[in-house]
Amino acid sequence: MIKIRKKSSNYLENSKKNSNFDTSNQIKLFAMGKVKEFEMPDFDTDVIEIEESKLVVFNDDTNTFEHVIDTLVDVCGHTPEQAEQCAWIIHSKGKYAVKEGEFESLAPMRNDICRRGISAEIM
Repeated sequence: MIKIRKKSSNYLENSKKNSNFDTSNQIKLFAMGKVKEFEMPDFDTDVIEIEESKLVVFNDDTNTFEHVIDTLVDVCGHTPEQAEQCAWIIHSKGKYAVKEGEFESLAPMRNDICRRGISAEIM
């Protein structure tokens, strides 16, 4: 979960003096190597919560490293190096969150991973 605190009006007034300060309602977040942009809604509360889901892959005794690596490359868009690192972590820790994002974008990936015989859940 990502929390964004709204700055006080004094902070914004002081920051407007700096020409590099962006006073628009655009918010940019950097997560999992990607920049996400969205409009900041008008709100009365101090905190906005954005729910990020995780695609977790579980270790098993049937799938080979090569199969897991190929699946992560094909389904999640990982580089072979990223996929190999994920496979080692899955093997040693028993599970690993191989991808983070919105539930709607992770669900098809989870289904495709499971169709290939690998256990995965969205958490």
